[in-house]
Amino acid sequence: MSLLIIASDSPGAGKTATALALAQMSTENGRTTSAFKPFSHGDEVPDQAVFSELANPAPDEWPIQIGDSGPTRDDIASAAHPLSIAAAGDNLAIVEIPSEVGPDGLAELANAWDASVLLVSAYRRDLRASDLENWQSALGDRLAGVLVNGLTRYLGTEANEQLLPSLSEAGIGLVGLIPEDRLLLSVTVDEIRSGLNGRYVVEEGDVNAPVEWFQVGAMSLDPGELRFGLYENNAVVVRGDRPDIQMSALNSSISCLVLTGGLEPIEYITYEAGEEEVPVMVVETDTDSTMLALNEVTAGARMNSSLKVRRFAELLRTHADSDLLGSVL
Repeated sequence: MSLLIIASDSPGAGKTATALALAQMSTENGRTTSAFKPFSHGDEVPDQAVFSELANPAPDEWPIQIGDSGPTRDDIASAAHPLSIAAAGDNLAIVEIPSEVGPDGLAELANAWDASVLLVSAYRRDLRASDLENWQSALGDRLAGVLVNGLTRYLGTEANEQLLPSLSEAGIGLVGLIPEDRLLLSVTVDEIRSGLNGRYVVEEGDVNAPVEWFQVGAMSLDPGELRFGLYENNAVVVRGDRPDIQMSALNSSISCLVLTGGLEPIEYITYEAGEEEVPVMVVETDTDSTMLALNEVTAGARMNSSLKVRRFAELLRTHADSDLLGSVL
């Protein structure tokens, strides 16, 4: 039996992305692989639907609700049998564990299931091996390594000079240092509408398209088409009474228009947007407030599409240590 636990030292570090991408990579390598999230903590929205859609169905009784103290021994035993079936023989089962489960609880899980653990940690500038020593101490040989995710642009030298030496000195294996990626941070057009409490005035086009960039429509010395065409997968936020800027945006490759101030577009804009199949939504807030609200919307970006899973798998292949990665798969 081969079972790999994906855990993290903080929420939002990238556990789901890691679990699903590793499952995809292992399957592509010819190994029968399953991915699960058997436990759910508090009021969190379980990722069962995502795992079922992008990996494999889970047992009907999952997720098992756990408290602040983590899964009980009964919870651990209840999940053990389905996992042992999934990991029978040479098969691999990959299991994501909520970040609320600390080092000691994780060690109990790993020992009960005879599993190895890959710890995912979100990159921050002051991250050092000392921050992970309690995990290393609790897990011992069960710790297969650490995957540091979300390295921001231009901080690679700093990470190489400070984080990596500290991990090496502490004897903690670094599976990979994964850079931040805009596709992984993207939200869909419909998630934007929902997060801003907007309403569609044009719903043609792909409302499930990823949006990686946001641009504010304003006066500029550059032609609007040039400015709005700088990026793919971008949304343009502009006042509803600026048809000139809206038209420039529609003449570029954009994912959607967000019209602020609760102002309806003129008929010509709705016609052109329908012809170009560009969704248009109206929100009641002004442009400044809308941009601030978008910070909250994008902070809730989730690993919920096969496109994102494939992208994270590409990042692992490029930036992970192939030997260490092979050892966990």
